[in-house]
Amino acid sequence: MAAVGYDADSGRLTGCPESAAGATKLRLEQARVIAAANESAGRTVVRGLRILAPGSAPAAGAGRRRLGVRVRCRWGR
Repeated sequence: MAAVGYDADSGRLTGCPESAAGATKLRLEQARVIAAANESAGRTVVRGLRILAPGSAPAAGAGRRRLGVRVRCRWGR
């Protein structure tokens, strides 16, 4: 998943998965992704996810905001 946006007011992280299967996994693992992002940041910054359809990321720079955190997700590895 590529994080393509973040809304600091709502705490919503927008992500664009690479495939339909990736989108399904992301929906199933939302709570774990949010927890990992907040743990990485050291505080609660992400309160929700918005999952786009694969390949539908907005144009570069359009509403993008850097979180300053890196989230690594392992899908059953």
